[in-house]
Amino acid sequence: DTLMKELSVPLSRYINGFPNPSKLHPFDAALLQLTVNTSMYTSVLGKVDVLRKSLQEMGKSYASRAAKAVNKQTAQAVALEGALALERTYRNGAHSVDSLKEVAKKLRGLPSLEVGLLTLALVGAPNVGKSSLVQVLSSGTPEVCNYPFTTRSIKMGHFFLDGRKHQVTDTPGLLPRLDEERNQMELLTLAA
Repeated sequence: DTLMKELSVPLSRYINGFPNPSKLHPFDAALLQLTVNTSMYTSVLGKVDVLRKSLQEMGKSYASRAAKAVNKQTAQAVALEGALALERTYRNGAHSVDSLKEVAKKLRGLPSLEVGLLTLALVGAPNVGKSSLVQVLSSGTPEVCNYPFTTRSIKMGHFFLDGRKHQVTDTPGLLPRLDEERNQMELLTLAA
């Protein structure tokens, strides 16, 4: 029972720490879709939750069997068998936990939009100085280089004007083409 709790309770906390896609601001939902893919995100969370539930059910089952054992030796044997089964189950599902860690890593790299602030989105062709403006005018620290497509994701910065805080987004460059022909970076720009 203790091992089951040591494995499943942290998984519960981890799962609950991820936002529900249906409750995200449209900007955040678009970022999630374009960087991680919402259905893959939901699938990975679901697999980790299945692992958590399996560990709980298995742990409770072995704990119940050990509690009903006819003697201490039998109870210890059942407890050992249960511990090994829990370990095996966790190892078999560890790839789902690893996948969720990769999702978390990608999400941590995304900009955080403060919904109530006025936002200036710098959108334009590649290599026209959007990143340089963000760097000079705000707290943002985008990479600035003298070649096109340096900016590969949305970067945020903040600045004050007349005592009010504003946010500015640096976006990947847009090429003159139809929306259907745009790549992931350009779609990120349009999401901003």
